[in-house]
Amino acid sequence: MKTNVLIIGSGGRVRNNFIPAFHCLRHKHNIIGLYSPTKANREAVCNKWNIPVIESLEAVDFEAVDIVVISITTDFVPAVLKQIHRMCKGKTLIVDTPVFEYIKDFRATLYLLSFSKVVVTEDYLNYPQFGVMREVIVNNVLGEIKNITLSHTGYRHHALAVVRSFVGLKKVWSIKRNSKNTTTLSFSDGVSATIIEPYQRLDGWVKIEGSKGTLLYDPQGGYTGQIDDSYLILKESVSPSGIATFELNRLSIPSTRQPKHFATLKQLEIEDTSDFNTFKSCGLIDVFESIYVDNDARPYTWQQALYDTALSKFIWKVKRLPDWFNHAVPSFWIYQLLTCAFWKTLKTRD
Repeated sequence: MKTNVLIIGSGGRVRNNFIPAFHCLRHKHNIIGLYSPTKANREAVCNKWNIPVIESLEAVDFEAVDIVVISITTDFVPAVLKQIHRMCKGKTLIVDTPVFEYIKDFRATLYLLSFSKVVVTEDYLNYPQFGVMREVIVNNVLGEIKNITLSHTGYRHHALAVVRSFVGLKKVWSIKRNSKNTTTLSFSDGVSATIIEPYQRLDGWVKIEGSKGTLLYDPQGGYTGQIDDSYLILKESVSPSGIATFELNRLSIPSTRQPKHFATLKQLEIEDTSDFNTFKSCGLIDVFESIYVDNDARPYTWQQALYDTALSKFIWKVKRLPDWFNHAVPSFWIYQLLTCAFWKTLKTRD
């Protein structure tokens, strides 16, 4: 039986990722309507994809909706949630990251509690390439993880989410700003992660060093360090027919880790047909399929997303951290303060 999906939003993310991803899963999902406050935009999207137009949120029959997708300018998410949350009890919410743009909006977490499931589309975390890298780590191929480097790969809260996914979503223990463009994060188990800016989509590289070897993902060949026989190199290729394949020297990659919908997505008539965007949609499909998994089996929750948003705001808003802060004020305590603030908010729920 198909689930009924309501989409709120008509921007590039909806046009280039959400609708194409749902199209690939049309045997499981049925988009029963799309709402956007801009009439011309919603009509253009709905006409292209043959989706019923929703003129206003008041006109939605929420009894017929199973899944609500919100992909709009983050500033407006709290207001939309406030408007619809009472009609969405027991339903599934899919929402982009950051869930909320500003710390002051975190009080809107109250509205999330109305939904039976909240699935966050941290698409950078779910890039198929990073899924392969996580599987290598889980299988202990690299041994004990020592260092992680994201060079020009991943923007702020997205970069933080990716780094933490490589260490089992552990909380950051301490932060050090080495320079304007370099931030080093430390975890309680001794793992160190360096994020080098500026973000350049997937034009940078990712390196994970372990006690037994090193894993490198360098799609554009920008890595200038020495590579020896201990390195595992993750490579991607796209055939003339549009089939994408990942390869690791010395290791086979399970078929379940290959981006199986890549070719189908490439054939769709959308604005952004780049490989970067197509891989993003592949990751989004994986997120959608996780809807059918129990909450406990989906480790990246909205709470995790809010943690990454809050901590990234702190890291990149403070231009320079004093040396005493780097050593004396671990981000662990920032997290504890945020957690206390959350619970205080929840206790005031009406």
